[in-house]
Amino acid sequence: MDIKGTILRAKDGHPVPVLERDGLKRHLGSMYDGAVAASCWCEKVVSKRTENIILFGMGDCRIVLELIEKVPGQILVYEPENLVFSQMRTSNLYKKAVKCRRVKIFQASEHAKFSCTAKDLLDDDWVEETMLAVHPGYVDWYEEEFLEVQEICQKICDDITFMRAPLKRFTVAMIRNQIANFPNMTKGVPLRRLYRKGNADIPVILVSAGPSLEKNVEDLKEAKGHALIWCADAALPTLLSHQVIPDLVASVDAGKDLFCFEDERSNLIPVLGSSNTRTEFLNRNTAKKIWGFDHEQILMMQKRAGIEISQVPYYLGVSTAMFSSAVEFGAENIIFVGQDLAYASDGSSHTNGKKEYYVDASGIETDGYYGDKVYSRMDWLEFKDWFEKMIALYPSITVTNATEGGVRIEGTIQKPLKEVCQELGQKAVCFEDFLEAEDNQITEKEAVLMKEQMVQCVRDLEAVRLWGYDVTFFEKDYHQFPVMSMILSYMKILEGDRRERFETALSFVSDELEKGGWGR
Repeated sequence: MDIKGTILRAKDGHPVPVLERDGLKRHLGSMYDGAVAASCWCEKVVSKRTENIILFGMGDCRIVLELIEKVPGQILVYEPENLVFSQMRTSNLYKKAVKCRRVKIFQASEHAKFSCTAKDLLDDDWVEETMLAVHPGYVDWYEEEFLEVQEICQKICDDITFMRAPLKRFTVAMIRNQIANFPNMTKGVPLRRLYRKGNADIPVILVSAGPSLEKNVEDLKEAKGHALIWCADAALPTLLSHQVIPDLVASVDAGKDLFCFEDERSNLIPVLGSSNTRTEFLNRNTAKKIWGFDHEQILMMQKRAGIEISQVPYYLGVSTAMFSSAVEFGAENIIFVGQDLAYASDGSSHTNGKKEYYVDASGIETDGYYGDKVYSRMDWLEFKDWFEKMIALYPSITVTNATEGGVRIEGTIQKPLKEVCQELGQKAVCFEDFLEAEDNQITEKEAVLMKEQMVQCVRDLEAVRLWGYDVTFFEKDYHQFPVMSMILSYMKILEGDRRERFETALSFVSDELEKGGWGR
């Protein structure tokens, strides 16, 4: 579409962008009284319960300025026309609008940044209170661009809906584990400190609990000592039953079945953990704890205590946590084992014949490891998509899929595990050297500062209680208070009015902090 743009002056002297296409003109603001026109638009469009707004098109910025008065929360503006953005950004109206910290204006080239900001907003339990609106004069000339913005918002909402069920199942356990695990997190090894340039030469085998694990678990014995073997918690019983002791067990799920750790040997294996990890397991495990990527509030507290934080985020589940941690470690030779992400032919979902959400009820046909068709399910396909994106993001890393079954993961080299083990060479690899190195440990000073962060959470919660809903969300930068992450997490699993959910969540987190020994 060939669109030309110019600027005219309204009666009050302020600029009004004008677009022209095929002899037709569009004024993106009133030539007479822009303030009154903007006020009328807001009265008609914005409801009383709107707390945030995503506005497609900024026009002459009059509507944006009016929204600052009408909407108490964030105002995200996506301007699809570069001509309008470049011409208006020097105007006094634009400068006045962006002075408000609640206003963020994005041009078309900032598509990805806009998407991330919208996600951050809606993820804060604000879907029902956030409105998507269109500035007058845009929609039929920018239908494709508006549809893209709609799709961004819809995808975010779909992801939130997808997460609602697991959040309802695990949020209470997550919050309780975060509080109970905090003393454990003042000891151990931050994952970021394990990084060395030379780690690129160390093969890391990531063992997941897919049904194919049984067929090649014995081959892992050949790899022991020549590659690092990191296993998911659900795969640990299978490895131990075959006398394979991994270098690390990863466990980051709040609701993980403690059956995974029944073998006493599991208490002697180093743990890649998080604030979510089952406290019962962490407390009885006497090996080193490695702290990797975590919830935003935990990373914030670690950073304030002077602890280097992990930079590589993971998706849901322990397998993605292992992959991100291997990248953070500096590995450039990563091998998948047991990463089926599909049902076996007998309907098994995991190793040892476990059948979870049997295939007949929810199977989705997709391409298999051997070029055949296999049945997967929605969450596994989300993991597959995540792995493929991460592999593309790190082209220097070679990822070999030695699962010998399950789905085909694009970007990987498929190879039998026996062949992979034969190619490892005889160079000795000792993970214990990394874990025992003095300069990798959390120091006493850092531990004290971490404990102070948790005490500060209690103080912050009391401040939030005094401020109330409006001041907390609309006047304070609430993201700077780690305790707010716990409050928001609990709000997401409640029903009803957001203000009432806020009060309920406030009381719940306060009670849990007190039960955990962090009371007033």
